[in-house]
Amino acid sequence: MILRVLIYQLIKKINMWLKYWMINFYLILCSSLYSQEIDYSKVIELSNEHLKNDSLNVDYLKARAEAYSGINDYEKALHDYSKIIKLTEKDWQVYYNIGTIMYFINKLDSAIFYYNKSIKIENNAYDSYYGRGVANLKIGKYLESISDYKFFLNNVNYEISNKLKSDILNDIGLSYFYLKDYKKSIDSYTSAIEYNESVNVYYNIALAKVKTLNYNDALIDINKSLALDSTNQYANEVMALIQFKLGNYENACIYLKKYSTLTGFIKSELDEIICK
Repeated sequence: MILRVLIYQLIKKINMWLKYWMINFYLILCSSLYSQEIDYSKVIELSNEHLKNDSLNVDYLKARAEAYSGINDYEKALHDYSKIIKLTEKDWQVYYNIGTIMYFINKLDSAIFYYNKSIKIENNAYDSYYGRGVANLKIGKYLESISDYKFFLNNVNYEISNKLKSDILNDIGLSYFYLKDYKKSIDSYTSAIEYNESVNVYYNIALAKVKTLNYNDALIDINKSLALDSTNQYANEVMALIQFKLGNYENACIYLKKYSTLTGFIKSELDEIICK
């Protein structure tokens, strides 16, 4: 009789483990695909099935919370994360995930608050430094954003794509630009281009060079931007400004009209350009 009970308990534990393994295997398998597509509804379904019998299982709550985030159901995700915090207060990834949700719903101060909590628990919470860098840039804390981004780039312990490196260096360049340190801004944009050529980096570096009165070099960069996307409104705006600064008023007018067509209005920065 005792042996039968032990066997029953063992089978029950194996079934529980298999269900948990099924969810994690599914998440790992999907995340390894090039499409990066995950059937979040399936993850929620599997998690709900187990949570009926074990409502405080942290692993299943995490899986379900991440799935809810994946379908932008942030209210339910936050509800699950609040449960997890009550069960385990020392999980930096939970606070990082909450911070990211707060960023997506545009509660930037709250996002930074949770990123800080994450970093307080784990000083090498690299993703939290990245998230905080993004949020700090958006609220105008440029020096803080630069510091966070640089920490992430210098210390992250996993491989990141060249595009992400380029995006971060572009953001650092933006921060320096807003701080009016145009030399460092140009240096950062130049590094960004080495990892990934993109429309926005080229027009950003062109605009920074306009600020240093280096119009001919700016023209080279803005031409590269427009070669990648001739319909980009910002690239056409910067080109109009550069042409005006070079004294090419007819060309300036052509790009200004194109910019106006793309956007439906003319920004005050271009008020000095008059098309006759």
